[in-house]
Amino acid sequence: MISIIIPVYNTEAYLQKCLDSIASQSYEDWECILVDDGSNDGSPSICDEYVKNDNRFKVIHKDNEGVSTSRNVGLENATGDWIYFCDSDDRLHGENSLISLLKISDRADLTVGSYVALDDNDKDVTDSIEKMKPFIGNVSGKQYIYEHMEPKLHIGYIGFLWNKLFRRDIIVKNQLRFDPDIKYAEDLLFITQYVCSSDCHKIAIDNNLKIYEYYQHSGSAMANIRRHYNTVFFTDFIAYERIVDVIHNSYHDKALDIATQNKLCMQGLWHLDMMEHSQYIDLSQRKYIENKIKCLKGYNKIITIYSLGKMKENALSIPINERVVVTNKYLHSKDCHYTYLNYKWKLAWLLSHIAGKRGLNLIKNKMNFNSSNE
Repeated sequence: MISIIIPVYNTEAYLQKCLDSIASQSYEDWECILVDDGSNDGSPSICDEYVKNDNRFKVIHKDNEGVSTSRNVGLENATGDWIYFCDSDDRLHGENSLISLLKISDRADLTVGSYVALDDNDKDVTDSIEKMKPFIGNVSGKQYIYEHMEPKLHIGYIGFLWNKLFRRDIIVKNQLRFDPDIKYAEDLLFITQYVCSSDCHKIAIDNNLKIYEYYQHSGSAMANIRRHYNTVFFTDFIAYERIVDVIHNSYHDKALDIATQNKLCMQGLWHLDMMEHSQYIDLSQRKYIENKIKCLKGYNKIITIYSLGKMKENALSIPINERVVVTNKYLHSKDCHYTYLNYKWKLAWLLSHIAGKRGLNLIKNKMNFNSSNE
């Protein structure tokens, strides 16, 4: 049996479609645990109605404590062999989603499918979030973790709960729970702890198997993160710190340690960028991130790659005949945080990518640039 856990909080506009997508599944051996997290709209009544009409639905009404606590309550009340997490403002993709996941789960400890991302008008925007190459097969937990840090097979999708089937006995044995203090990346932390457990050996993956419809609502905080960045988002960095420790303690693999530290560094730089461009300022949090990432071995390499990537991103948004001038200004602006990098080297790399021969000739002719110099 599959135990489907759905935290519910003020999603009356989407909840019925979500629950209908579950009720219509061709696979019928499931229980759906609805955890109403103190909703103050019509969501509790909708939950009660489905429980009344189908005894496979169960509802738990509780005070508002957040999505992690709600998922934990669901885990404590689940009785199935498999655990499936669903968000109340999304839905399953077609009536065969659950049976399709089960078909590829033979002797697997974790089963991973794919998804479709939709905007508020039901337009497919999946490619704008994540582009994956087709992959069907089995990997080890270590390989799956490595793929998140340094993708080679592009099997992806590690950070999402709702495209996976988890074995409940592994969750119970390892006493896995969501951390209520982590507000973002709490799902990635949970998945990493699950995959890194000594009981997770085989992961079955089918990137072509679309089993979930994820709605990217235009008004959500994630869709407007530059404006909404606050201390809640900062917990994402704390989650990544813990993920680095979990992976190190599980595998003691030098190459994987380097990859995870590089990932943490990139995540830290992303947070510093968000802080810089938002109205939210917490000097202690900014200092915390700066101190953490500067201690990492790969800091200089990663910060170089990140800085050049940001410059390229900014330059590509303008007409090509303006790129040389604008790029030059950008490298001297406060938006270019990493000024200790060699200016000529940065400019050469950037202009070779965005302005071709014209950019390189400008450097050679007017700046006396020698590519052999760092």
